Amino acid sequence: MDFTLVEEEQMLADVVGRFVEKEYEFDARRRLAATPQGWSDAHWSTLAEMGVLALNVPQDHGGLGAGPVETMLVMEAFGRGLVLEPFVSSAVLGARLIARAGHEARKAELLAGIADGSLKTALATLEPGARFDLWNVATTAEPTRDGFILNGRKGVGLHGDSADLLLVSARTAGEQTDMHGITLFAVDARLPGVSVKGFPALDGQRVAEIVLDGVRIDAQDVVGPIDQ
Repeated sequence: MDFTLVEEEQMLADVVGRFVEKEYEFDARRRLAATPQGWSDAHWSTLAEMGVLALNVPQDHGGLGAGPVETMLVMEAFGRGLVLEPFVSSAVLGARLIARAGHEARKAELLAGIADGSLKTALATLEPGARFDLWNVATTAEPTRDGFILNGRKGVGLHGDSADLLLVSARTAGEQTDMHGITLFAVDARLPGVSVKGFPALDGQRVAEIVLDGVRIDAQDVVGPIDQ
């Protein structure tokens, strides 16, 4: 098996490596982690200009249409500096989920925003008391005439306090621990009833506790098939 990088991959590794070397000296990271936001808007803009945030966005939606190898190269470089910006939550998880299963009417807007850095997403799936069981979902999504009403709590959502859009799992059928009956929703973090409280984790990354209290969303906010 040949693990030699092609020219474009090596260029990506080099440019991200230089960014980390320049911006993530140990004391600089420690000072950045201690700020209220916990990461840098300037760094985020730089990553957008470098095209890093567009890697997992399809080309027909303004991205680079790259894959796991390119993501691995970025993460390898980021690991050397323990980079604090919300790359994984937005430019990997958010980009991939929306590209694969987002509502067609919203894909263009959302993916373009992820690619240029103007939209940040966070995955809100874990719940208090459920540990890391993705099927243990007590959050409910009650259907209405034109959408759903969400009620519940999510815990330790990576970079949830900086997200413009929360990708929330909620139960639309079945019992609390059933594998079937869970639906994913794209929830605007500014909607009435959404409460987000952020705090630093042990590694300095930001996480958040999220409360959804009667949050009304539209049918087009469903990500992927209902109950699946």
